[in-house]
Amino acid sequence: MNLDDALETFIVECRELLQDMETALLGVEQAAEKDEMVNAIFRAAHTIKGSSGLFSLDHIVAFTHVVESVLDRVRAGKLKIADQLVVVLLACCDHIGSLVEAVACGEGDGNAELLKQGEPTFACVRPPGHHASRSSAWGHCTFSNVALALLHLRDSGRIRSAFVVDFDQHTGNGTQDVLRGWPEAQIFNPYGDSSAHYLWSLEERLQTAPQVDILAVSAGFDAYIHDLGHKLRTQDYFTIGRLLQAYAIASS
Repeated sequence: MNLDDALETFIVECRELLQDMETALLGVEQAAEKDEMVNAIFRAAHTIKGSSGLFSLDHIVAFTHVVESVLDRVRAGKLKIADQLVVVLLACCDHIGSLVEAVACGEGDGNAELLKQGEPTFACVRPPGHHASRSSAWGHCTFSNVALALLHLRDSGRIRSAFVVDFDQHTGNGTQDVLRGWPEAQIFNPYGDSSAHYLWSLEERLQTAPQVDILAVSAGFDAYIHDLGHKLRTQDYFTIGRLLQAYAIASS
């Protein structure tokens, strides 16, 4: 079998796996035994990811890995397979199908427009201003930018709920003050004396965090091993990003 034949086989198998995923997703909520159906959905995503890697289709690997991570949380009982999540996973299934069809049309590096559709929406705004409250400004924070942005989105009808993760070494007391009185906005500051405990506290909280309209992150890096906090390494920040990404996709 030459490479072209192998790629054609890969495309046919992906189409079949995606059809199986869609069928299982459409029936999983009504199924008496959900575990096996969830496992089948996971296996299909895992197989597509692994096979894509053999052909260096890194864009398919990257997107499917995120889907796989969400499904892994469902399998572990950390995330409930409910209607909102099923809708998101069906959309992910469609997107993977579009990526595979682009490969079938000769776009091995991915269609630029499709790749953009698969990227989570992300805005980087500095500084988060998490010490600026309603009546004071300190700690190099003049405006509570994260909190003000969320209030603007709420008041303009764009969102109704929000979850804020503040992984600065210090508690975001300003964010807490500005958002007080909005029950649908929750704030979490990870904690711990070691990197393992710190990451555990974040993962545990994300497992019970509500489904919200937007995830906001106050990013501070003074918990770094060579900074004030003396605990987090570069790889730990990568892990934080992956945990937040999985939560954001599952919550969308």
